[in-house]
Amino acid sequence: LAQKLDSATAAAAVLIPLKGISQLDSEGDIFHDPGADAALFSAIREHLREDVPVMEVDAHINDVAFARALVDHLVGMLEQQKE
Repeated sequence: LAQKLDSATAAAAVLIPLKGISQLDSEGDIFHDPGADAALFSAIREHLREDVPVMEVDAHINDVAFARALVDHLVGMLEQQKE
């Protein structure tokens, strides 16, 4: 993931859903593994270009709060490009 973003020529950012990245890894589900998620998130941070911001969102990828954070960040990026 980080290598793909490192080749981006336009503005990019990573938003990390701290409570899980798929329906099957929701708390109590069969693939719930906070340690594996933490390892993934750490690897992304470690290998990502320094100019690509990483934001943590205390939500699951399927939560409305995460969707709102994505939209808010995207709108902010688009507004910056218009300036």
